[in-house]
Amino acid sequence: MTKHENISEEPTFDIGSKISLSFHDSEKNDDSKIKLSASLISSLSNQENADDYINPYEFLDKTWIQIGENERVFGTHVESSNEKISFLLNKEMVNDFLETKMLYAGVQHPNYNIKTREINLETVRKISTDLLKDQASGN
Repeated sequence: MTKHENISEEPTFDIGSKISLSFHDSEKNDDSKIKLSASLISSLSNQENADDYINPYEFLDKTWIQIGENERVFGTHVESSNEKISFLLNKEMVNDFLETKMLYAGVQHPNYNIKTREINLETVRKISTDLLKDQASGN
């Protein structure tokens, strides 16, 4: 397996007002899919002592991303962490990232069911350039 760590500022965006998704590395697995790793973090407006607090760790396997016209890909909880999830991308999805297609994200949960608007293209480019470009070329 090939692993690429992001050494610059991590591409991050909000999913609603309560949680954010921060991408930090990628890894090519043995069947040529790319595992894109991220952390689900609580936003500043989501305080533990507030009545409307939500625990982002309850949504790890309910968080999804969608690039271009591809299907939604739900995150898989990384067992060694309370906040990390990974998204398994096929070749078409990676190519759509590299072509800077529209990216959406969301959470599908009864207590926090939300879909973002289109993610800023600079963020999509940063994910593509910093985390996926080398993996896609086979390095």
